[in-house]
Amino acid sequence: LASVVLVSADARADDDPPPRTDLVPLEDRWGQASLEALAGVRRLGVSAFDAPLRASGYAPLPRSYVGGGFALGFALSRWRFGLQLLYGVASAPSLVDSSSVGASVGDISFVAGYDILRWEGLTVFALGGFSYSALMMDTRDPHWSYVAQRTQVSSGVSTVEQDSVLFAEQIGLEQLVPLGAVNAKERYALVLTLRGGYEQQFANLGWMTSDSASKSIGGLPLVDLSGGWVSVGIGLGVYSNSRK
Repeated sequence: LASVVLVSADARADDDPPPRTDLVPLEDRWGQASLEALAGVRRLGVSAFDAPLRASGYAPLPRSYVGGGFALGFALSRWRFGLQLLYGVASAPSLVDSSSVGASVGDISFVAGYDILRWEGLTVFALGGFSYSALMMDTRDPHWSYVAQRTQVSSGVSTVEQDSVLFAEQIGLEQLVPLGAVNAKERYALVLTLRGGYEQQFANLGWMTSDSASKSIGGLPLVDLSGGWVSVGIGLGVYSNSRK
């Protein structure tokens, strides 16, 4: 016996799989925007304060400042642009009690560069630009009066800072993990990064108070804020497969 089954064109169309919406491979994406949270460490030499700290009964300040920040990035074709903030803290513990002198360093960097290699979701990139950095230090502690005495700042000033402008350069790895579709041409993804770089100071703006008045002060040694850093990041991004 033989039988004939007639299937309508509409029914066959309903059974077809949905069309693919990936227009080009991930490594050939045209545009990208991302926002990441960073965790990292910044290296900074502050040996100019070692002797005053020891004389006041404190250990020297560490050379590594641990903290975090964020990175906002954009890419057009393989050209990459970014704004990055990295903030780290350290402290010099007292040798006689539980007090400590705190210090911190903050870097705001504006960078641009190029994606050297793209392979599927993995990207190797290099960036360069400028950074505005500030080293902040406590003015007072139970045994720490060096800063207050040298600068003659008022009792209402709790921290002072030295600001500098630096050349910034970095290299990094980025992994995109596609999560879903925004529309036919745009996708959103998990963004994972590993970055490392170095900042070279070329302009020292001197010491000033860290309050709203930001008054210039003297009496403290100038510190070279040059140093290296490394960070890991995680965030969300959107990328496009088409110029249109």
